[in-house]
Amino acid sequence: MLLYSVTKVAASSVYRAAAEAVNTLTPLDISHQTVGRMVRTVGDKYAQYEESQANPAFCGDEPLEKPKYLFIEGDGVLMKGQPKGSVVDRFHHKVWQHDLEGVHCCLDMLEGESSTAEEEENVRKLRAYLERNWECLTPLPLREGLEECRKGLGTCESNHRTYTYRMKKQGRRWRYRGGLAMVKVISGLKNADLEQALAGDLCVMPLKTRKE
Repeated sequence: MLLYSVTKVAASSVYRAAAEAVNTLTPLDISHQTVGRMVRTVGDKYAQYEESQANPAFCGDEPLEKPKYLFIEGDGVLMKGQPKGSVVDRFHHKVWQHDLEGVHCCLDMLEGESSTAEEEENVRKLRAYLERNWECLTPLPLREGLEECRKGLGTCESNHRTYTYRMKKQGRRWRYRGGLAMVKVISGLKNADLEQALAGDLCVMPLKTRKE
């Protein structure tokens, strides 16, 4: 499938390199802009596939088992060019220490540095969310019965490398839709179901061939 193959190449190299590879190995003559459109098309399709898989109708009839402990790790990637990085890093550290007073201090700084009403509202929403869920954010060593759990699964950072290598290397920047589409494509490749998400759905894009 052409869309799958091109986006797979584009997920590990810049669009110009992906277009050059396609033009060298096939009779097609596409531009890097076309590669970008293909990535957005596939990213949108995978997003729809993810939503369909979350539908309870796709769940089996087997009874679910309740685990004794459920470990869920979370982390984030801050793209280059976004402001207030040092404050954000300090904020993350205070959350990990479960220092609510320190968290409020960092949020006060972010709120003071906000340049728009939207940024101020985002800080307010974040503060309210943390206050509502503060108990659930207690680190493992501070939880009763889990005092010996000094760290979790340790998989977040290693799984981020695929994304950060493609999206942050050499100071790359992204528009919202293009960045989201690339994240979806990489996720589909990591989950090994991107090709399945495209199967049975005809995505038609006008492509031209080289003139001999």
